[in-house]
Amino acid sequence: MLVERVAVADAPPFALIETSPHRLDPVRYPPSAAFCDDNLVIRQWICPGCAQLLITEFVRADDPPAWDVRLSDRALGQLAVQGTPGERP
Repeated sequence: MLVERVAVADAPPFALIETSPHRLDPVRYPPSAAFCDDNLVIRQWICPGCAQLLITEFVRADDPPAWDVRLSDRALGQLAVQGTPGERP
């Protein structure tokens, strides 16, 4: 499992969890090599301020992010002023 804080060009930073579906549930999800030539992953994008799960994608590992949900500049500004839960007194 990969957990990292990422920044994509022209997008706000998010926490990203990326893992193989087979690793989550080997019975339900066989290794992708068994049925296709692509490496498939599940990506979970997490809000950096509140840890709320925003997006889950089932994609090829080399696919770019599909930004169907984005935090507005205003929301990011408010988050910067408030700080994240771990930073608050």
